[in-house]
Amino acid sequence: MKIKLAKTLGYCPGVRRAMDMAFEELSRRDGRVFSRGELIHNGPALELLAQKGLKIWAGETAGAVIIRAHGLPPEEKEFLAKTGLRVRDATCPKVLGVQKLVDDRAKRGFDVVIWGAADHPEVIGLMGHAYGRGRVISRAGEAADLPELGQVLLVSQTTQESAGWPEVVKAVLARWPEAEIHNTICEATAIRQNGLRTLAGEVDALIVVGGRNSGNTRRLVEIGRALGKKTLAAETAADLEADWFRGVATVGVAAGASTSFWQISQMLQALRAMGRAGENSWRGLGERFLRALVLSNIYGAAAMASMAVVAGALMNAAAAPIIFSVYFFYIVALHLLRDFARAQTIRFNAPDRTAFMAKYRRPLIGLICFSAFMALAASILASAGLTLSLLLMSLMVLAYWRLPRPAWGAASFCGRLRPVARPALLALGWTLLFVSAPLLAAGPTAESDFSAWPFLFTAVAVFCGLFALTTMSDFLSAQGDRIFGRPTLTTVCGEKAVERLLKTNMAVWALALAVGLATGNLPRLAAILIFAGPAYSFQLIKPLFKNNGLCGFRFEAARFGSALLTGLCFLLF
Repeated sequence: MKIKLAKTLGYCPGVRRAMDMAFEELSRRDGRVFSRGELIHNGPALELLAQKGLKIWAGETAGAVIIRAHGLPPEEKEFLAKTGLRVRDATCPKVLGVQKLVDDRAKRGFDVVIWGAADHPEVIGLMGHAYGRGRVISRAGEAADLPELGQVLLVSQTTQESAGWPEVVKAVLARWPEAEIHNTICEATAIRQNGLRTLAGEVDALIVVGGRNSGNTRRLVEIGRALGKKTLAAETAADLEADWFRGVATVGVAAGASTSFWQISQMLQALRAMGRAGENSWRGLGERFLRALVLSNIYGAAAMASMAVVAGALMNAAAAPIIFSVYFFYIVALHLLRDFARAQTIRFNAPDRTAFMAKYRRPLIGLICFSAFMALAASILASAGLTLSLLLMSLMVLAYWRLPRPAWGAASFCGRLRPVARPALLALGWTLLFVSAPLLAAGPTAESDFSAWPFLFTAVAVFCGLFALTTMSDFLSAQGDRIFGRPTLTTVCGEKAVERLLKTNMAVWALALAVGLATGNLPRLAAILIFAGPAYSFQLIKPLFKNNGLCGFRFEAARFGSALLTGLCFLLF
């Protein structure tokens, strides 16, 4: 079964702002944190916030209270301000704009007609800003039943279906030709609705991921069914049943504006598992084998060890087999330990990996022990210097994982610098190991003495390759890190800035290889590596950001593909 994603997924800006505000308050740990009503309409996300300490406000007077994303009537805001609580306003900026518009016109004597659901929190808030001059209609036909009004302002609940707006406008203008009309349907809502209409034409069935009480999610489901498509509303993977997918060759996945990437990722993992369960062809077996290699970190370890071998080749150093063995086994052990240490975060970033680790826990622990032993044995056989460098690296990693970190505030210079510098520091550490390993293990060959320029060009190229890997990994882990209060390069700088950084990095990578080759400091292998490294990695940027990191193990395999290709080029040329 093929899976196609809607073009726009994940939190809309207003919901993301509310969630970030909640995580920020909870991470401060300086008192209780409440929300006035449900912060957003998303059951799993609210459960997560409750586990982290967020409670619904019930009259408390100490701590912090967050105003829900749907907003509040003005009198409720004024009451909260007098309670002594620290008040954070997470009202969606779009909703705030509609509130200000309604408030202004109501004070000028307008009667306000609101198209929406009378019991929806957003509409309740808008009615408060109308100061008794508001009327709610749920469909165009109800405009005829309204009493006689004076000057009329027509607005919409921001999550209404955009296709129904012209009919409502026509009905209101039929009664009040001079009415002031403002289309206040959120652009993020309209984009998702239009995207679902496009997706429906490309698939056999639709799954809309979102909260059961989310208005915009319900409307996506209604649109799908109105288009004649088999449509399922699913809040969690538990809502999926294999029988529902009988006869479905291609399923489309869309989501409401309050649905997080980690929820969508968990849904995709469940769908892919269903697809694998029914796939017994050679292709299916091959995918299962590749998945096992990727999720056990064997694939990534082979790729990174290949980079160490190629680094030696660029500097004309020998001992390739022993270098590959040392780093292959070392990286397998280290990355599996990392995954077990970050199990809480990984279950949001990579539910597929979490399921794999839970199913094969004992074999994976055995693989850690075996790999650590083999890495130590191979390093001893190589040289004392290489053994010492690995031991120092291991101590630094353990210190990074276990030692308490400075309590820098997220808004401070150091607090913002740390997540920005982390991918670069990781890449720098591995670069120093990779470029020094061939020299520590074997030294320069007889044909060519060691020179600083080949070392420099090689170091820059290896750093850029590793920085691309670590930055993509940072982007893929942004959701889980955001949940657990760990800022990342992506959450601090934004996706556009990370995309520009990756493209610049690819250019520097290609330039280092090209200049090194042109000046005679790197062998002809460098010309081939330009295509196997930066050119190959560059074409991964678009799917990474287009799919918002919802890429699965196939993208993980492709991400390490450039490193494996460089190793293959070394073997062939």
